[in-house]
Amino acid sequence: MNTSTVEARTIRSRFSAIGAGRDRQLVLVSRRSHLWPISLEVGQRTIRFPKSPLTGLLLEKMTFSRVEGVDRGYTLDLAEWPDGSKAWLDGRGLLHLKSSDRSIPECTLILTDGPMAGWLSDGRVFGPAYWLQGQQAVPDEVVFREVLQRFAGRIG
Repeated sequence: MNTSTVEARTIRSRFSAIGAGRDRQLVLVSRRSHLWPISLEVGQRTIRFPKSPLTGLLLEKMTFSRVEGVDRGYTLDLAEWPDGSKAWLDGRGLLHLKSSDRSIPECTLILTDGPMAGWLSDGRVFGPAYWLQGQQAVPDEVVFREVLQRFAGRIG
């Protein structure tokens, strides 16, 4: 008998903008203008939000705009940079990133409290086993360095 318990995760989806911070990290801006950087927690080697919002400087910020005509039972918002990079945020708490630099894989993140998970357009997945349904995960630090920091570096 399996006695382990499933820890509930809070999914976050209420953000008004996205940008790049000084340390080449993606930062989501809440509707109350709080900054939520997507960071690599070195000790636990996980991609996550901080426990509470931070203050700091955003190098570049783009506001999310509602994508009209999408009726799938959830909202879909889009931020687009002049170079063609895009970020979609849907009401289910998924953030999809597509860089104008084709060498950076597209990435979808599950925006949750605690360790985040996601998948890349090249087929790799990352994050805690809770989200991955038995798939083999690439280390979070690889995704953070090769995808998230490179995306932030392009937009910042």
